[in-house]
Amino acid sequence: MTTSIEQFEKQKTRFASLQERRTRAEALRDAERANLERTREEARNLLGTDNVEELRRLYQEGEAENALKVAELDYALTEMEQKLGDIDRLTASR
Repeated sequence: MTTSIEQFEKQKTRFASLQERRTRAEALRDAERANLERTREEARNLLGTDNVEELRRLYQEGEAENALKVAELDYALTEMEQKLGDIDRLTASR
């Protein structure tokens, strides 16, 4: 049978463990809050906003712009290959 003192000692140990977990959780929370604020500040400085919806819109615009640039570059490379192929054919026949 467990005595009151033994039970109390076990409870003290459990409480101390919970206190340690709480302290770690609070430290993690504080670090993540600081990280979030640094990230928001960086977004405001670089993109002029820290609004999530506005950032999503800017991201989507950037993706669309990049896709267009990739397509334009692909077209330009294909055109260059064709022109160089024409030159090769002209010079090969001489």
